[in-house]
Amino acid sequence: MSAGAADLKTASRSQTASIELQRQQEEADALHQKNQQAQEDAAEEKTIQQVYGEVQNDPTIPPEKKHDELIARLAGKIKPAALAALNEQIEEHDTLVRNASDDNLAESLKKNTEVDNALSAVLAAPETDRPAQYGVARQSLIRQGIAKPEDIPETYDPATVAVHQAAAMGATNSATAEISRREQANKDADERRRAREADQLTQPSPPGKGGNVASSSVREERTNCDGFYKKGRPRMHVDLVEVIGRRWAGESFPAIARRMHLGYGTVVRAYHTATVALQAVQKPKAATLRAVKPGVQASGIDSEASYR
Repeated sequence: MSAGAADLKTASRSQTASIELQRQQEEADALHQKNQQAQEDAAEEKTIQQVYGEVQNDPTIPPEKKHDELIARLAGKIKPAALAALNEQIEEHDTLVRNASDDNLAESLKKNTEVDNALSAVLAAPETDRPAQYGVARQSLIRQGIAKPEDIPETYDPATVAVHQAAAMGATNSATAEISRREQANKDADERRRAREADQLTQPSPPGKGGNVASSSVREERTNCDGFYKKGRPRMHVDLVEVIGRRWAGESFPAIARRMHLGYGTVVRAYHTATVALQAVQKPKAATLRAVKPGVQASGIDSEASYR
């Protein structure tokens, strides 16, 4: 082999070794960065868990304010990207809670309350008794079907227990707040509905056009006579034409009440309403009332169509 060929071979080996060293260095740097990132993520996760537990266990913070308080306390302690991701996760969870059915919400509240109580009892026990207490709590939650065996580690770890306890408390607070919000919303809706009904019932019905006498319910008669609305049963519409027709045909008030499936007092008040409305009109015969035109409304009396 010539000297030139030997030098070329040596240079090739040297270049290959240099490339290998560079590759190994790059792999080492990548592994170092990966480990460093894992350590930073673990530190951020620990910070989040710690602050989360502090917020959830702080009784001075209302349930509806815990989300904002958590984000405020974590600001500056974790990376902005991690804070934004956490905020998005919490908002997604809140959306799921708001969209949950009443049954699912109640079931979630029940399960998370059980987990919270069980793990809180573990953390409240003396340090030496916590492993045994944790084993008992774990078996109880599994037996009740609240948690699966793979979801709860067999070995007691204080940090893990604290995280799960804080998470269960947070879920309990979220469900409780949503249930309270729904109850208040239903209460407000009922109050608005009752106010509308009361407002409508306190306004007397005006006479209809064309000389029609406007009085289609006993409740309206009570309002018009007394000048204000009396509390009582819901509005009941009565066919005044049928009541007065049967009465003038000779039927008694109890018989009319039975035939029309009304109360005795309702029939008497209906008859009074009809007679007051017709006091200026000539009293027709029973046969005339029975021959009322089909177009006449059952809830009113048309003087032109029936009594001309």
